[in-house]
Amino acid sequence: MSKNKLVLVFSIAVWLFLSLFSWQTWFEGAAIPCFILGLSLFFLPGIFTFLLLSEDKNLSSRVLLGSLVISIFATGLLGVLARLFQLNFTFIRWGFALWGAAAIYLLFARNFKVTFQFEKPTWWEVFSLLLAAGGAVYFASLAQPPLIHDDAFTYNALLYYYQHADALVFKFPVSLDRLEIPRFWIAYFPLVEAMISDLSGVDGLLVTGVYLPPALACLSFLGIYTLGRTLSLPRAAAGIAVLAQGFSLMRLTKWNQPGNLFFQRLTEDKVAAAFVISLILILLAVEYLEKPSTRKMILVGIAALAMIFTHPIQFGMTCMIVGVYGLPSLLDKNVRWKYVALIAVLATVVLIPYTFRFGGGEYSQTLSFSMEDVEENDESARLGVRRLDVIEGTRFYGISHYLTRGLPYEVSVVAVVFTLFFFWKNKSARYVLAAFLVLGVSMFPYTGWVVGMFTTPFQLWRLTWLMPFGLAFGFLFWAVFELAQKIKLVERWKVWLQPAFYLAALAAMVGLVIYVRPWAAGNLPSNNLDMADIYSNYVCVGERMNELDVTGMPVIVGAPDATVSGIIPSLTLKFNPLVFRVQGGGEQTKVWKSLVADEIPSEERLIRLRESKVEYLLIRGEPAWLPGFREKYPEDFILLFKDQRLSLYQLTP
Repeated sequence: MSKNKLVLVFSIAVWLFLSLFSWQTWFEGAAIPCFILGLSLFFLPGIFTFLLLSEDKNLSSRVLLGSLVISIFATGLLGVLARLFQLNFTFIRWGFALWGAAAIYLLFARNFKVTFQFEKPTWWEVFSLLLAAGGAVYFASLAQPPLIHDDAFTYNALLYYYQHADALVFKFPVSLDRLEIPRFWIAYFPLVEAMISDLSGVDGLLVTGVYLPPALACLSFLGIYTLGRTLSLPRAAAGIAVLAQGFSLMRLTKWNQPGNLFFQRLTEDKVAAAFVISLILILLAVEYLEKPSTRKMILVGIAALAMIFTHPIQFGMTCMIVGVYGLPSLLDKNVRWKYVALIAVLATVVLIPYTFRFGGGEYSQTLSFSMEDVEENDESARLGVRRLDVIEGTRFYGISHYLTRGLPYEVSVVAVVFTLFFFWKNKSARYVLAAFLVLGVSMFPYTGWVVGMFTTPFQLWRLTWLMPFGLAFGFLFWAVFELAQKIKLVERWKVWLQPAFYLAALAAMVGLVIYVRPWAAGNLPSNNLDMADIYSNYVCVGERMNELDVTGMPVIVGAPDATVSGIIPSLTLKFNPLVFRVQGGGEQTKVWKSLVADEIPSEERLIRLRESKVEYLLIRGEPAWLPGFREKYPEDFILLFKDQRLSLYQLTP
């Protein structure tokens, strides 16, 4: 056997071992290294496939970013197949592993060679890169979600379901019926998180609540830098864009503003789609329009499907920006029909989720795509507070001006003015103008309602998440220096003035970040909890619950707070939670409070628990009612186990 074949066999064997064998048990207690290795394993097949598909074989940040969307696409496709044929996570794991093995084989079969070439940077460009990298790490450290709540309950329940269900049939108890809606038939970002959890051996709660948010934040800032370079910004300006994006997100941390979502909820599908995946799709679309080819179109199509598998509405919004960005291509006869082909591909992909809107059935009838639908379905509460400006008594509405206040928006308006001077010859000018033009149309009520017909009124405000604040800053600094060079003195001393100008701009951005830090800290809830310890405790309790020998799916209630109640489906499938998400009020909240509220007499509590057919109670701490209830009914209320935070009780018939 030749040396190459031995290397091939060895490489495939190592890949299959790492992706299928439970090597993580050898490193128990080393969650962070295991997570890093597991995340790397998730990227590897995507890296190999991206290199096979891409015309540019040079190793760069675009390869890492492109591999992410390919791995998401592959995971989503495996999820669709598993759901269609009612298979389980074993099929998905093996499918992912065999895909990786096939990619490795093709690399060897084609005698594949990659390069690692880059233009040598100047000393001040190196400094700007180091400063941008340090800034990105700092901003990523701020991405610390609060204790699991709201939508995180749903996504983590889906994550656990994907990993442990006998078959993906999407049949849940009544309390979990929100997991059955057709949106989740193609929304597979929780499955992506489940794959990362499986490859790393780190529980899903720890992945989504502790380790993945900073990783996604780093990828977002890498996407900003790489997109800036793709849009022809110089290294220093792209570095400024990274710092400016971080500053902008810190400044915009009030409720419903982009920074609040970025730092608090980055592992949710809609937020990850906006701040990470959209950048990759735009990057690949820009590359395609620069020099169209079939391979580039395939990569755009894969990225589009990856975003559909993540969050379709954010994909639709991204397509609007790409469409406006590419409009000047219609005036270039060499690219005109390539642009039309790109729009056709994106429009075709967009139609996939919209089949739920126009396909009939009960689900499509409950969707609200206009203010008339909102009133008819009695969903006004879902519009939220200060998200939309609505002209009373009409169909007209737009994104609220409250959301678009702050220095990042003001600087971006100035940048938009400067784009008019560079629109035809600079890609970054076109992109900044396109993004903020779409935002402006969506803010103006007489046009915003048209955009809302495609996004739904409830989600129109999320367009603000896609705004390229950092790139607007970076472009503005670049444009100012470009215009300044028209002055002969500046042109003469450019070799000294250029580094001085960009270093001063970098220093200004660092100063702004330091200045805005207290503001961001005041808007983001302080998180002094040891999240890893809390989630690890829940995971251990879930393992003990799964070891119990129970008949059927006994009904369980969590108390005394919404966290214990909502986290149960993320711990076990053996129990049927009487209620699920109880923060927002409604019927489930009333039922839950009627069982666990402190003021209920013990006799009445026992009657209500039995009427609700509750057999188990998972309780954190020692609620005020617990000692008296336990003392009064020692034979009916049995302690099964207890640890430092949680206790599981069984209520006998």
